[in-house]
Amino acid sequence: MESSVQTTPQPRNKRAKPSLLGMILEPGKQFERIRERPVIVVPLLIVLLLMGLASVATVEPMMELPEMQAQMELIGEDLLRNSTYIFTPISTVFVLLLSILFTSFCQWLLTLLFQGSARFSQIFSLNTHLSIFGILSIVVYAAFLWVVGVSESAAVYPTSLGALLPATGFVGGVLAGIEVFAVWQLIVGAWGLSAIARISSGKAWVAAVVPFVIVLLLTAGMVAIGETFNMDANMG
Repeated sequence: MESSVQTTPQPRNKRAKPSLLGMILEPGKQFERIRERPVIVVPLLIVLLLMGLASVATVEPMMELPEMQAQMELIGEDLLRNSTYIFTPISTVFVLLLSILFTSFCQWLLTLLFQGSARFSQIFSLNTHLSIFGILSIVVYAAFLWVVGVSESAAVYPTSLGALLPATGFVGGVLAGIEVFAVWQLIVGAWGLSAIARISSGKAWVAAVVPFVIVLLLTAGMVAIGETFNMDANMG
């Protein structure tokens, strides 16, 4: 006697959630999970916490920089150290959150233009999970500072083009932003947009690259402005 097995759709609340670690090990599986269940709150809190903690690990080595030593003489070591330990994670978390929002909004608009099917919540969830690559980048950077120590180029990530092709100003900011984990995140992000929004790879790459380039240019511009102010202050 033949027996038939009838399968029923899995309830929505029973579907597997996407994971941050899975974005590194099995990104394709995470894309489908994000499309079906775009969780945001818990992974966002986790990445913000991890990013804040990772940034704190860079504070102590950076205290050895000449400019930090000069500020210690002006305002005192305790005040500078305590304020840096507070300001660094807060600013890092704020920048990360702003970056996720801006990138997600740009990509959502572009996927709408390309007649994709992704909702904003799905793209926001995707970029939240992709933030794991940025966390890895800061962890490697912090480890580098602790092992090798600081130098004049301590602000440049060792995994960026800026470490291979030293430059200052706007060009230096661009080179510093082209970094191994950032490129890895860009590649996985384009793949994810194609899978989640159901658009072609070419359109997904456009949607991924446009906000990346905008953020890169804005960051490079701020680096150039900051260096100009520092030069003027030193000359004064």
